[in-house]
Amino acid sequence: MEEECPQIVIIGGGPVGLFTAIQIKILVPQLNLVICE
Repeated sequence: MEEECPQIVIIGGGPVGLFTAIQIKILVPQLNLVICE
């Protein structure tokens, strides 16, 4: 049974959303990020 990863959904794939996603990924690499347009 695989462990459930915490998931963050970012709405709006603009520059700000992408920048935020990159910042989160650097700080917390084990998070799953989903970017919705």
